[in-house]
Amino acid sequence: MTARPVLGIIACNRIVGVETAQAVMNRYAIAAMQYADCAALIIPSLPDYMRAQEVVGRLDGVLLTGTPSNVEPTRYGDAEPGEGPFDPDRDRMMIELVGAVIAAQRPLFGICRGFQEINVALGGTLRRDTSASAQLLLHHAPRRVRFRCDVRPSPPGRSGRGRAAGGGL
Repeated sequence: MTARPVLGIIACNRIVGVETAQAVMNRYAIAAMQYADCAALIIPSLPDYMRAQEVVGRLDGVLLTGTPSNVEPTRYGDAEPGEGPFDPDRDRMMIELVGAVIAAQRPLFGICRGFQEINVALGGTLRRDTSASAQLLLHHAPRRVRFRCDVRPSPPGRSGRGRAAGGGL
């Protein structure tokens, strides 16, 4: 049996009861394992206890997920305090991960905050007022929205572009 690729998925620091826990939403882990046909490991956002370089060489790629927390504005040069919640340990681990993944020439994937993190880690900035105007995109989905995946992988040798875009290919 051929071993499947292993995808590292960054964890968030979440309060569970009275303790802080490392957490990844199931929708990200399940989608990655199902549609990429890979195994997955959670990368703790505990930069005081591990370095990204220690794990990246053991992984075939890294996924930076979405999460309710925001990147701290100081990470991209904004002096304003910004609107939380923030996850400073995830921010620190993410900066290390992006650098280590690029140095190791491994695939790096981002979803929502993950895209923002890649941008910030590479020296970019963020616009924090996206929810302030009806003309701009809302930052988070409304609480009543249920998440589901409408994109399915295509059979080998057949493009799924039309299907993903709503066409009938």
